[in-house]
Amino acid sequence: MTTTDYNQMNSSYVETFHYDFEDILNKLGKKERIPIYLYYYEGYKIEEIATMLKENVSTLKCV
Repeated sequence: MTTTDYNQMNSSYVETFHYDFEDILNKLGKKERIPIYLYYYEGYKIEEIATMLKENVSTLKCV
């Protein structure tokens, strides 16, 4: 297997994972989806998300 073959295979896997994750994320309710999106896609820290959403940090850690 060449490096190019490996990179194409790896890229395809990452792309598939990304779409699968989005599908799962879209099936969640708004209350669960927003903190997960802000954390994984936007890179906010849990403390920042708690402040934005006016939630306790411990509540968000349960999501």
